Amino acid sequence: RTLLYGGVFLYPASKQARNGKLRVLYELNPMAFLINAAGGRSSTGKEDILTLVPDHIHCTAPCVMGSIKDVEQIEQMYKELGGGGGK
Repeated sequence: RTLLYGGVFLYPASKQARNGKLRVLYELNPMAFLINAAGGRSSTGKEDILTLVPDHIHCTAPCVMGSIKDVEQIEQMYKELGGGGGK
């Protein structure tokens, strides 16, 4: 839906899930690969999802996916407010 109509897909960290809920190896990496191949960007709020090195098979992370401009804007808000990014 994000690829067809624009916008962002957001699954941020929360108080209950400080590292997000989506698993890096078999949920985030495949989605991030497709978003990046379509000309978008995928991030944890601090770093690119495709550069994450999981420390175990069920490692989780927060995510922001969408157009380059939209994701960079959300990353900038995280920097200004001191939030996001899990690890």
